[in-house]
This record gives sequence, structure tokens and C-alpha cells, in this order.
Amino acid sequence: MAHLRLTDDASRRRRLSKLSAIVLEWALPYPPTMFDDDMPWTGPAVLRAPTWLRRITAMSDNETPVRFGDIVDRFRCLEHLSAPLDADADVTAQLEALVAKHSKLRSLELTYRREGVDTTVLSPLSLDHLGASAAFLRDAVGEWSAGLAGIRQLMITSREPTRISDAKPWARLGACENLDLRRLELDKPTLNAIAGLPRLRTLKLSMCNLKAGALAALGQSPALERLTAIGIALSGSDAKALAQAGKLRAVVAAVGEVEHIRALRPLAEAGVALGLTFLPRTDLTDELLTAICTELPGLAGLRLRQVSAKKLSADSLAQLGNLRALRWLDCAGIYVRKLKAAHFGFLSELDSLRSLSLRDISKVSASVVGSLPKGANFQMLDLRGVPLSDAAAKKLSKLNIQRLAVGETKIGPKGVAALTAMPSLQVLSLGHAKGFTDEMLAAIAPNPGLQRLDLAASVSASVHPTTLEPLAKLPKLRSLGVVEVGLSDQWVESLTAAPALESLRFTRSDFSFAGGTVTDAGVEAGCRIPSLKTISHWSFVPSQQAQTKIEAAGCGAWTPADYRSLDFDGPADAPIEPPAK
Repeated sequence: MAHLRLTDDASRRRRLSKLSAIVLEWALPYPPTMFDDDMPWTGPAVLRAPTWLRRITAMSDNETPVRFGDIVDRFRCLEHLSAPLDADADVTAQLEALVAKHSKLRSLELTYRREGVDTTVLSPLSLDHLGASAAFLRDAVGEWSAGLAGIRQLMITSREPTRISDAKPWARLGACENLDLRRLELDKPTLNAIAGLPRLRTLKLSMCNLKAGALAALGQSPALERLTAIGIALSGSDAKALAQAGKLRAVVAAVGEVEHIRALRPLAEAGVALGLTFLPRTDLTDELLTAICTELPGLAGLRLRQVSAKKLSADSLAQLGNLRALRWLDCAGIYVRKLKAAHFGFLSELDSLRSLSLRDISKVSASVVGSLPKGANFQMLDLRGVPLSDAAAKKLSKLNIQRLAVGETKIGPKGVAALTAMPSLQVLSLGHAKGFTDEMLAAIAPNPGLQRLDLAASVSASVHPTTLEPLAKLPKLRSLGVVEVGLSDQWVESLTAAPALESLRFTRSDFSFAGGTVTDAGVEAGCRIPSLKTISHWSFVPSQQAQTKIEAAGCGAWTPADYRSLDFDGPADAPIEPPAK
């Protein structure tokens, strides 16, 4: 199931003023930690989209507003809607119209910046998920949860610290399993009410204002399994209380000082899988890294992504080799003075490592491949920005990687053959600075396990293949994404023999960038691919006749999506498992 998202991005809009914002896409069944294909665009194009869409995300700007009522009236079978309410219209009337016309709606996200709204109007809907701004829920009598008794997932956000009413409404969320709160003020009574929710399994707190020791209340939660605290340091009393929670198995917390690290020891000693991020404006020093490695030797995850490390010596990274239980490590974009590939030698000692990102680390050469873990646990790797050669690709092919992202590579046909022949490979994002030749595509091995393939060239790439026919020979390929490498009706036609292809995504592959073109004939050819559910193209809007054929073929829904291949979004969503007993 896919969705259409329109949002405000002025710089992107100026660059792409000649392009349509509508394409087709199928939402892939991969964890959101690895893939995020949602890329917002803006404009009134949503009102040109087919009426049979099931998922819509519309975010309008001041220049080209999209009216909430127009969206509600246009579509006939919505299951997910994300859109701003019209501030100049009666809010209750807008919601009543939504409820009356879309009884199958299961997921709703609303943006609203005025007074609170009576949520009882939503009661007739069987909503599983609600996302809303704090302003939407806040009202004078504190009854904002009255219509949300059946909600299983609730997300509340605010641009600045906001307190929502009192503690009583939280207690009504008896069916809630997943709670995501961002920039809210949470006092002790509120946290006590949240802790009492009988089905709450996952709680994510991002940049929330809390008093020291306030999270101790969660130690009494009967069902809580996972706590993520972004931008929040746990106190010693918090950690001790949480260690008593009977079902808690994973905690992600932020640190900024040695004391914050030591405070987490009770959780580590209780066998809870710990992941660390850093507080804003934290300087990573040798002392802080040493404290992590000595105080928390059983650490499960560590995010160093883009953290300030100017005071850290490159030699100090060797200490990370002592974290033998580490499951995920994100070093993307970290800057350490005099850092070289040799400083990542500690990676070979991390036998439990499953997920690693070394993306966009300057001056790290392809020789870092020789330091990667060789164990069977190592499954996910992001090397985008590391200039791989054919020789490095051959070394990489001997690993047990299931999901791999490489970019700006210098590999040729031999390197392509090595990477695509990896026996455990399921997902590959392959980027090339100069583009792909027919010879390179012909070298792709008919890997029986490869399910998703993304090919990306730079905007300035001068080489493009003439056919995608070699890709049709991949027996289990379900999703194919092509970026900046041209497009034609013949390309789509060459894939009609692909036996398992369900999602075909052409992103930025249009006349404006790579000299490619697509017409109704190409879209209709895609409908002849046996298993295809969705054709996704960034700039082309098929005719009404072609849309009718797409719907008849069952090819999914429409959405503007940008290329986001294998992505490590950090510990808030990264896979953390408890240490083996």
C-alpha cells in the first residue's frame, strides 16, 4: 500500500518546477530502519490523482494550499490520510465529513495549530493509528482522549515543549501499544498514567521535558518492552526502576557525560539491551568513549553519526573492539582528525555485530573492507561514500551480508558480478559515479536470493544502459529502483519477463536529468509484468486511459517518492535484541 505526500520544500520546488509530483509506488515490506521511500513534494497535484488511492499524505504550503475538504471529497476508499486541517473552516465539520465518507480509514495524521478539538467525532472510525500535533489534542477540559479508546498507535508532536491537559486522559488509552511523544512536557502524574497502560509495549520520547527521576514510574509498566529516549539522559534512579520492569528488553538513551553512562549500569546488569545516542552539543572525547567501553561492556548499540568528535583521537576508536556484544554501530558522517581506514581495525573483533554504517566518512579508503567482521551475524552494511574498487568488491563478496549499500563506486563489470553473487544478499543499493553500461548490467549474477535492487548514478553521469533485460533474469527480484540513469518505454518493455517483480521505481530518471522519456505505452507495458503491483515514476502523469488500465491491472496507488535506498536511521528504530542468555 502506498501513499501520496505533498509538502512544502521551496528549494526543491524551484529546481523541479517543470515536473509533476505524482508517481506510483508500492510500500515495500522491509523494516523502516532500512528503507524510507517517502519523499514529500508540494503542489495541487493531489487533486489530479486517481480517485481510487488508498493512502494520501498531503502537506500544502502557503503558495499552493491543498484544502482538506477537497481531499476528503476527491477520494473514495482512503485507508490512510495525513493532511493539515483548514484553520479557516469549522474543524468539527471537517472531521464529520471525513468520518461520513471514509468509514474504512484506519490511519490518520492531522496537523492543526489552533485550539483543541473534540476527538469524540472520530469515535465511529476504527482507527489503529493517530498522529496529531499537541495543539489538536489540547483543550480546556482535558478530554482529548475521549474518542481514542481503540487507538493502538498514537503519535503526538509539538514544535516547542507543550503540556497536554492533565493525567486523566492518558488513562483512557487502554488499547495503545505504541506511543510516540515529541517535545512534550511530561510530569510525574502523566508518566504514572502512561506507565499504567495495560498494553503499552513501545514508548518513544523525543526531546521531551522531564524532571530528574521522572522515568522511574515506567518501572511499573506491565507490558513495556522497549523504551527509546532521544535527547534524554536517564538518571540513576530511572535506570534502577526500569531494571525492575518485568518485560523491558531494550532501552535507547542519550548520554553527554560520564555520569550519564554510569547511571545506566543497573539496566546493563539486568540484561536489558542498551543502545546509546548523544545529547545535543555533546563533544565526544577520549574520556567519554573510554567510559562507554569500560562501564557498559555489554552495550548492544552505539550511534556516533555526525557527533562532534574533534577532541577525539583516532587511536581511541580501538577501544570499541572491547564491546563484543555490540549489535549495531552507526558511524555515518563522523569527523575525527587524522582518521584512516586502519583505525577501523577493531571491527574485526565485533563478532556479534549485525548492522554497520560507515557512510560519508571522509578520507576512509576501500581498504576498510579488510577490517569488516567475518561472522555469520553480520548482515547489514552501508558503505556509501567509500570508493570501492573491483578488488574491494571481491573481498566484500565473501561476507554474509544480506543488505548492502554502496555508492560513488569505481567498480566495473567484475565488481558488479562479485557484489551481486554474494550468497546471502537480499537487498543491494549500488551507486556509480559515471553510470552503468550494458556490460555492467549483463555482469549481474542471477542471484536466487536478491529481492531488491536499486541502481543509482550521479546527476552528471554520461553513461546509461540501453536495456534492463539482464535484470529480468533475477528469479526473486521483487523491487527494482533506477535513479539518474535514463528511462524509456523500451526499458519497461525489457522487464516484462521478470517473474517476481512487484515494484518498479524510476526516480529522477526523466528528460530533465538523464535524457530518458516515458509515455503511456511504457506504463501499459509495465502492467504486463506478471507480478507487478506498482509502477513508480517521478515526473510522468499517465493519461486517464492509462490510469484506467493501471487500476484494472491492480498496480497499487500513487505517491511522490524520492530515492532513499538502504538507510540506517539510527537507534530509535534500529534492531536491538537482548543479549543471549
